[in-house]
Formats: sequence, structure tokens, C-alpha cells
Amino acid sequence: MTYHSNSCAFRNVRVLDIAITVLMVLAANACSGDDETLSSAREPTQEELEAVWQEAQPIIADELAKEDAKSAVRFPCTVFDRQSAGELLGNELDAPMYAHEFKNTSNLDTGEQFSWEADACTWSNTGDGANLTIWVSRPQDFKDGRVRCHGFYDEDITEPFLGGNAKWEFLESFAWAKLLVCRDDGLFFIEIHDGPSDETDARRITNDAAARIVGALEN
Repeated sequence: MTYHSNSCAFRNVRVLDIAITVLMVLAANACSGDDETLSSAREPTQEELEAVWQEAQPIIADELAKEDAKSAVRFPCTVFDRQSAGELLGNELDAPMYAHEFKNTSNLDTGEQFSWEADACTWSNTGDGANLTIWVSRPQDFKDGRVRCHGFYDEDITEPFLGGNAKWEFLESFAWAKLLVCRDDGLFFIEIHDGPSDETDARRITNDAAARIVGALEN
């Protein structure tokens, strides 16, 4: 049986929207007189655009801080704080970013569709270093209120792990690793990008994250 899977992610773009809105408003104010209408507003000069950009920085930074604070207290971002995630990966990380995603899997042989939802958190490194993403789906994220092990297929070899089944993938050439775990109380994926080239090190990181997720699911 052959399956194909993909996800439609609705990432948190509110900060980008705010930044664009702030810049548009400030630019309009900079180049429009009190008596001018928007339809007659002239194009801003380069100097005005630069001034607007500088004026927008503290506003955007404040909104970023608010978004970071919201993400930090939403599961699964609560699995690690910024410092502990950085210590686990061995490099500094940006603040975690939460997202709620809609996932789907299709059976290419029968055309049957499966869909569910997931809470996700990403700890990113904007320079050189590893990045970590965790997706967690609990019973309420499935239509019938039961965890479905989407991602485990007939041809997969799975192993008992933390009270469920696990599937491990590792690509040394891409420094990429993924651990998929399915339990009665949750289905979760852990991915590392630009991580350790040694499989043992990568497995240690994902296993640590998996144990923390299971602890959160059980509490």
C-alpha cells in the first residue's frame, strides 16, 4: 500500500502583517499632507522611506516581543525554554514560534483522505546551527477523537518506544533527522534540520525531546 502525505501549514504571519501595516501607515503619513487624499498622495522619497523604516523599528520590535511571549507559553513550545533548547542542540536559538497546522494524508491506491490537526513549535537558528521543530496531535485533533497513527504504513518497521511505536529516519548528507512517535494519547513528529552529522547524537536529541513531550501528555 502506497501513501503520500503532506501538510498545509498556517504559520504565524501576524508579525509580518503588522510590520507591513505599520510601514504603510507611516509612509502614508510621511508623504501625504493634511489636506491630501490617499488617491493624490505622492510617492515617498528614499529619505522618507529610510526615516519611516527607522521609526517603525521599535514598534515592530515590540510586536515581535509580544508574539514571542505568546508562543513561549503555548504547548508544545513549553517543552523547552529557549535556553534548554539551545543547550540540547548545542547552539543559540531564536525565540520559539508556535503554529497550529492542518495535516492530511492520502492513500494513492484508494484515494482515501485522512486529515487531522497539530500544534507545532519551531526553535530556529538564523545562522549556522541546528533547528528543531515539534508537531503534536492529541485525541481531540482527530475527527473521531482517537489518535490515528498517520505516517506509519504497512511497509514500515516500527519499534516500541515510550509506551507507543516509533519510526526513525536519518539522512547524514543533509544533517536531517525525524522521529515519529504514536501513542494512545498523542501522535508527534520531531525534526532536526542542519543538526548533528552523527546519527547517535541526533537520536539522543530527538529521544530527549520525545521524553519531554510524553511527560507533558501524561500530566
